[in-house]
Amino acid sequence: MRKNIFVGCVCLLFFVSVSFAALVEQVQIIQDIGVTAEYDASAGTTTWSQGASGWMLTDGGKFQSFSDVTVSGTFIGAVDVSSGGLASAVFSSGTWDIVMNGALGMAVHVSGHTVSSYVETETGVDTDHIDGRAVVMVDDYFFDAGWLGDIWGIPDLDLEWEGGLNDLAGLIADITLPNGTGITDYQSDYTSTNTTITLWADESVVPEPMTVILLGLGALSLRKRR
Repeated sequence: MRKNIFVGCVCLLFFVSVSFAALVEQVQIIQDIGVTAEYDASAGTTTWSQGASGWMLTDGGKFQSFSDVTVSGTFIGAVDVSSGGLASAVFSSGTWDIVMNGALGMAVHVSGHTVSSYVETETGVDTDHIDGRAVVMVDDYFFDAGWLGDIWGIPDLDLEWEGGLNDLAGLIADITLPNGTGITDYQSDYTSTNTTITLWADESVVPEPMTVILLGLGALSLRKRR
């Protein structure tokens, strides 16, 4: 009898632990739209601020949007490596911070720093569009699902960043400059109020810094041949 009770308790504990483990969703992608990006040529610094909206996606395929977003970032030590009218710069280091608040008590806060150079490269001559990329480390994160779990049918939902703290991630900036900006190098300032920042749990989305630059120069070479 005691043996049966013991076995029953063990099975119950196992069931409970598995049930609670199933309540964890890992956040894989965070994106923020309408961020302001400003480059100060005299200081060799790019800064991010503000934000209009954003969203996150979990490993379970759960998608949630946010209307209250604040993004901040500072990238320093720019070295101008522009060539042939294609603007490009390598920044030695940087830090970033993402805060998103939604309805029903939802909250997201993720921050970190670069572990390699942050590189900005114009996607093509006179495109007024810049691609920024860096492999980063997640130093801190906080997720509050609020009533989100109830909406998703998971009452005790727990959200985590995939990989946890001190994990590598990929940070991508899609910077659209005002039409006619005509950036050709990093000797002049720029301001964009139409920047999209995406944080990926998978850092492989970001190539090595020199690869990013070579890809840009390769695209320029192909354009000249045509």
